[in-house]
Amino acid sequence: MIFVGCSPCQYYTNLKTVKTRSKNNRMLLEDFQEFVDYYRPAYIFIENVPGIVKQIDSPLTKFKEFLEEKKYGYDNDVINAKYYGVPQNRRRYVLIATRLHPSISLPKSDENISKTVRNVIGDADQFKYIEAGHNDKTLFIHTAASL
Repeated sequence: MIFVGCSPCQYYTNLKTVKTRSKNNRMLLEDFQEFVDYYRPAYIFIENVPGIVKQIDSPLTKFKEFLEEKKYGYDNDVINAKYYGVPQNRRRYVLIATRLHPSISLPKSDENISKTVRNVIGDADQFKYIEAGHNDKTLFIHTAASL
């Protein structure tokens, strides 16, 4: 069983936004921790903006202490998704954990596989040509407006 979750990103973003609306949700990682404690999943995955690492009132430090106390091995870092084959320059904080092994490691990045949106959209192997008005009823990712 794998649990995926975290607090909403808005409160921890470095963007100059008003944080009052997201302030009430900033500690949802503590609620997530209660589920982890109760269900004891084999694997845990957390993803958030890099600001969650530096925020003074972040619940992240306590969550990592909890993982150690419960004998979860974990690895965490701020990664850039473009070095993992995602066609987007997107820095994210990622934590993976497991109770099945004493240690676990994030996959290694590869700066040689950096893709752009143009690379992926223009790749005929990724997206086949479709007619105007085509509606993909399976994944909803390859649909075109009827122009």
